[in-house]
Amino acid sequence: FHTYEEYVAVSIGSSSSFWNRFGFNSTVLVIGTKTNTTLTMTPSQDAVAYLSTTDEPVILSEGIKVTLQINRFETVRMSSYLDLTRSRLRASFPVAVYSGHECGNVPESENACD
Repeated sequence: FHTYEEYVAVSIGSSSSFWNRFGFNSTVLVIGTKTNTTLTMTPSQDAVAYLSTTDEPVILSEGIKVTLQINRFETVRMSSYLDLTRSRLRASFPVAVYSGHECGNVPESENACD
């Protein structure tokens, strides 16, 4: 019997218009810690997932769940040109999750990417 844990990507203060734009070229990296881990990804935007075990990308549609199997030390990278805040990840075993973006404009009216 396994319980599922869930990770939700939420930027700090995301309800405020000051922080509304998290950035662009957002990425979420998931690393498996156990064999036969079931990973369910529900992206908040259209995205692409890249698995370390194959060269073929998995196309992800906004709000549509995709379930994958990963093993220990295998990775899945979900990437989008759009903001991936509020994307959901659910795994049958603990996983390591890292997320980030290429550039964030805080406040949105200030362009800092150069």
